[in-house]
Amino acid sequence: MPKLIIKRSFNLISGYRKYRFFMNGTEISSVKNNSEKELTVESGEYAVEFKTDWRCSGLKKINIKENETKVLLVGPNSFISSIRLGILIVFLLALLTEFLELDKEVFRSVETISFILIILFSFYNLTFGMKRYLQIKEIKQIKL
Repeated sequence: MPKLIIKRSFNLISGYRKYRFFMNGTEISSVKNNSEKELTVESGEYAVEFKTDWRCSGLKKINIKENETKVLLVGPNSFISSIRLGILIVFLLALLTEFLELDKEVFRSVETISFILIILFSFYNLTFGMKRYLQIKEIKQIKL
């Protein structure tokens, strides 16, 4: 019988949220932070997706053959994590500028850039990035 193993990578920011797992539009299971689930499935083609809150991974098609084990790794999209890190760095620069009592004009510029980045990132998450928040990777196939 074919098996599907779902591994969720560790994530500090959204670690308290469960990722709900869907196959062909039906919720099958959920997976907690830094854990894995093993599911026995029928052979065939499936459209799989993970959701958390109002964000998701988008559909990924997988084909599972008889006596095959597929492993899916799910975690936050690295692009979105990079954007978050960039916004945090700019925000910390703004605080550092204020703390070191540098030119107030520099602080206002960095503060304005931080504000614009936060607005743009929020807009991205509410629109284009909503279906790209999570990332699914097929990490290996084992034939029995």
